[in-house]
Amino acid sequence: MDIAPDLTLLDSESKPVTLSSFWKKAPTLFVFYPGDFTPVCTKQLCDYRDQYQVFRDMGLQLVGISADSPQKHVEFAQAKSLPFPLLSDPKNEAVKALGCTSKWSLGLLPNRSLCLVGTDGRVLWRQIEAVAITHQTSEQVVAALKDVLPRT
Repeated sequence: MDIAPDLTLLDSESKPVTLSSFWKKAPTLFVFYPGDFTPVCTKQLCDYRDQYQVFRDMGLQLVGISADSPQKHVEFAQAKSLPFPLLSDPKNEAVKALGCTSKWSLGLLPNRSLCLVGTDGRVLWRQIEAVAITHQTSEQVVAALKDVLPRT
């Protein structure tokens, strides 16, 4: 298993936050998505919002990450009532460092992907969509993670 890099990104209040500040508290599912207010991203993140308690009951934190600005994240989170933080990664550093780029872009561009990091900083699971118009539903993610998460 890979060790996740501990990068610092800006949260929706433009405050720096380290990725480890999430996974040190609980296993964290980083949700990389192309952009706020786009049709597929909105559908995906609203699906995760609607099933947020299921993720929490599994002991998980969710964190959305895109290249959008902190201000746009604030508007998106408020408009869609998202209960999880959104981080700004304008240079796509986190998506690349966590190995969540599409093989179709030769690893150079981000795509819609998921990355689960355990409390020890190890990458436990990744799901990378081949194309940006598809995404894993909350039910698919929950089913996949049941086999990955450590038993408590």
